Amino acid sequence: MAIKKSTKTTTSVEKPLIGANDTLRITLPWEKVKPAYQKTIRELAKTMKSDGFRQGKVPAELVEERIGSDKILERSLEKLLPTAYTEAIKKAGKSPVTQPEFRPIKFAKGNEVVLEAQFAEKPVIKVPNYQKIVSKAKKDADQKLRVQEKEIVKSKTKHKDASATKSNETPTSKPPTEEQKNEYRLQVIYQALVQNFKPIIPELIVKQEVRADLDQLVRQLQSMKLELDDYLERRKLTFEKLSEELTIGALGRIQVVFILDSIAAEAKLTVSDDEIAAYIKKNLPEDSQKIYLENQHYRRALAQTLIRNKVTAHLLAI
Repeated sequence: MAIKKSTKTTTSVEKPLIGANDTLRITLPWEKVKPAYQKTIRELAKTMKSDGFRQGKVPAELVEERIGSDKILERSLEKLLPTAYTEAIKKAGKSPVTQPEFRPIKFAKGNEVVLEAQFAEKPVIKVPNYQKIVSKAKKDADQKLRVQEKEIVKSKTKHKDASATKSNETPTSKPPTEEQKNEYRLQVIYQALVQNFKPIIPELIVKQEVRADLDQLVRQLQSMKLELDDYLERRKLTFEKLSEELTIGALGRIQVVFILDSIAAEAKLTVSDDEIAAYIKKNLPEDSQKIYLENQHYRRALAQTLIRNKVTAHLLAI
């Protein structure tokens, strides 16, 4: 749990769509911090080398002078903050969905330490009359699909006629499959739901999603033996512009996820233990089924996936 200065992603995303984080103050008296501070000094002394002293025998005063009391204090708090934060969250009755970030308010050796913890809870999104929005979006999507299919037929007819005159023209594309049509319908539905409900997402949820997206991009570039700077140069982008792109994409995805969760609750869509067990038995190797059946983390993740599948089927059936 690192202690960081508050930072904000620079972006032109419509401001009201990114909301404020939740905050809590955590106060730790020096009497509680002091043992961790002294232990950190002893740990640092074990690896520090200094003329005139054997390794592990460097005096505490020299360790403080070399490293600085603020750095030592920060490392000490890394041991104390997880428990202190958990207790503060429980006392306040909060349910974070993000990892916290900490901003120092009072931060000096010998005094009580006061930190502000920033975190985000799952946003509450109301979805009144979502069925009407979905129905209209589906009609719009189907209308565009019909126009596309007519264009494909027209292109094929033109190609057939041109073949008689030995033209080299080829038809533009194949008709979409039913699966592709449903994917398009869902994209139009999601866009309509976001535009109508405009859910506000706490900044930290978006920020941590952007960070994950950036990490994934860097890994993909490394697999292609490319550096991020090379990628930016090829796309003629600044890092700030890339951050803005990632922020817009992350915000849209998160809005859709939370809207779908709200629709699942509104439509009373749930997944039973029997459904989870049936999925595992059907889709996973027999020798590993028991492991997954007993893995609560996997079961929760699978339950979310199955509920989302039910939501998308529900939307397409409206």
